[in-house]
Amino acid sequence: MNEQMKNIPSIAVIIILVGIGGYFFYQNQSLEKQIATIGGEKVGVEKELAVLKNSDLAKDLELTRLGLKTSEKDLSDSQKEVSRLGSRVKTLETGLRNIKPYLSAIDAVQLVVLGTTGPTRSVVANVDPKVAALNDSEVSIRWAEAKQNINFEQLSWQQNFFGVTISTIISHILSILPN
Repeated sequence: MNEQMKNIPSIAVIIILVGIGGYFFYQNQSLEKQIATIGGEKVGVEKELAVLKNSDLAKDLELTRLGLKTSEKDLSDSQKEVSRLGSRVKTLETGLRNIKPYLSAIDAVQLVVLGTTGPTRSVVANVDPKVAALNDSEVSIRWAEAKQNINFEQLSWQQNFFGVTISTIISHILSILPN
């Protein structure tokens, strides 16, 4: 019995050690399951992160595309505006070239009545080529009427015919100018 008594503590220690071993084995199995679960969750999170990164990149790409489209539209609108303004400048240049002879004709007609010596044949003769250069029948008719009403001997004229001639020339200048 003595020997049996000596074995009891050894058996108790072995039972305790087996119990502790079983407990640790169980805990190890539980931790391995948790690690596997966490590993699966990690893969899922990594996939979600990749999707989010891709969606952020796609969003940034879409914003860049939208900005590019807006810039292209602005550029196209600017090019149209430049073309429109270029056309207007050409129209203005043409108008200005056409206005110069009209202004020259106004100046010549005014010299007839505003000169210090009154209307003279040479001053009136200076108007004729300037009016003819206009190739404008209405102005030519008005000038012919004004010339008919000049009396060179008495140095008299009818002012209203000269005013109508100048008004007609101004009216034609205004019609040349763009709106």
